[in-house]
Amino acid sequence: MGTIAVGLVALGLSLVVTTIAELAIGLAVILGIARSTVLYRAAAARAVATEAVLLLGGLLFARFLAGASLLSTALALWGFLLVQSVFFLIGGVRARSAGAPHADPFEATYRRAVALLERTGV
Repeated sequence: MGTIAVGLVALGLSLVVTTIAELAIGLAVILGIARSTVLYRAAAARAVATEAVLLLGGLLFARFLAGASLLSTALALWGFLLVQSVFFLIGGVRARSAGAPHADPFEATYRRAVALLERTGV
């Protein structure tokens, strides 16, 4: 569901912007918001700082690599994504779980042990 929402927002953005630079900045902001709010969890201030550094660094590196040819445009896109890959090296960021919050680890282990004992007939 989140992918569809992000895709629709990106499509709407592409209809509104007038330059490629505006589109790149808008798509970078959408990427940062989606990554920090939907996919991964971290403290709010840390998420904002991380996304600001990565997105700004990625856009600056892409601008450095960009040129008039198709090859330099592809290189700029690769450069942006290369900087974004640093996100996974940052510690303290956890993937969001799809279900409900996890129970206490002791209770989960206890439930597994009781289920195992009931299955074996002990």
